[in-house]
Amino acid sequence: MAEMASDQLDELMGVLGRMRGAADRLASSSGDDDAFREAATDASLLFLELKATNRAALEGVEATRATTAKAKLDLDHKRLELQNVLYEKGHIQKEIRACQDFRSAYDDETIGLCSVAEFKRQAPGEWKEAGDDPHAVMLKRLSHELAERKKLCELEKELEVRRDPPRLDPRRPRSPRRQPPETFKT
Repeated sequence: MAEMASDQLDELMGVLGRMRGAADRLASSSGDDDAFREAATDASLLFLELKATNRAALEGVEATRATTAKAKLDLDHKRLELQNVLYEKGHIQKEIRACQDFRSAYDDETIGLCSVAEFKRQAPGEWKEAGDDPHAVMLKRLSHELAERKKLCELEKELEVRRDPPRLDPRRPRSPRRQPPETFKT
């Protein structure tokens, strides 16, 4: 585009230089009609060439304006996309901070969860595979605690059954072998 503008400027300067020469010839041929007509014809043709060069320059300016407008539109679109991404980034960072700052009402002591050291001492090998990730360790601790509590509930039920044998319910019908023989019925 810059080359095209430079070429048009060079062409315009050449046409203007030739017009100056034609004007000088017009001025010097004041008494000679043939020389005056020839200089006037050359000046008219140069004037038409000047108009054509000017038209081409204006069309180049319009093309440059259109290209610039399209580039501005693309730039505005990209800037808007960037602003949207930055807004989303800020929102997500705010959410992450809120999650990191969250403190549950139920801490380890409230729900009776064993400490990390106790967990690592008591838990079988598959529970200890959490590594250094605190979230994974907490999930393994909770899973271990759930399994332990289920075992304890089952043990409690077994002990209750051993301690208190099932009593006969007076509302329940008696089994057939406990019925009195027919001879006693009257």
